[in-house]
Amino acid sequence: GSMFPELDKTHVREIVFVVDKAHMGASGSVSIETAGLAYAPVIAPDPGLTPADVTVLNEARHVYPIADFNGASAQLSQQSSSLYTLTYNLPNAGNWAVGLTSFDDYGTVGVVETKDMSSLTNLVMGLKLAGGSGRIKVEFEDANRAKGIVYLDNVTTAEQFYSISMNAVRESNAGLDLTRITNINVVVEKN
Repeated sequence: GSMFPELDKTHVREIVFVVDKAHMGASGSVSIETAGLAYAPVIAPDPGLTPADVTVLNEARHVYPIADFNGASAQLSQQSSSLYTLTYNLPNAGNWAVGLTSFDDYGTVGVVETKDMSSLTNLVMGLKLAGGSGRIKVEFEDANRAKGIVYLDNVTTAEQFYSISMNAVRESNAGLDLTRITNINVVVEKN
């Protein structure tokens, strides 16, 4: 039986764990293990990586900018097969802009081309900001529009390289199909 028979388990909005001093003491820590929680790993730059370590994405067909419709803007300039610059303006809280790398050939109607990234251990990319420092979101989007998300921490004005573990991407969304990736989205956000 249930401790709370009146509880409708199909409409639970949140679960709150409460630690009270009378039962747990004045300080300490509690590890809570469960499954299915929303999780996006945070990845620090790896000072041991160089431009020679960057992952080559030969099948990428398009690189273009996208911005939200709430005052944000984004422009993209591609300097070479291995470098593009996303220039963005995020005037309002909640604004975002994306540098999208797509494996889909938009000329093939009814077909979505993808890249199989399931055998890739890590994807290495380099990033730098024109000014300041921050955290950049990277989304791996599959043909069903499921997204695996990681955050690249401490992006600064000096180019740094990040090794994104594909296991970490998988952990952020168990439903992500790494055999059918359509886009890699580099997202800047204003909180």
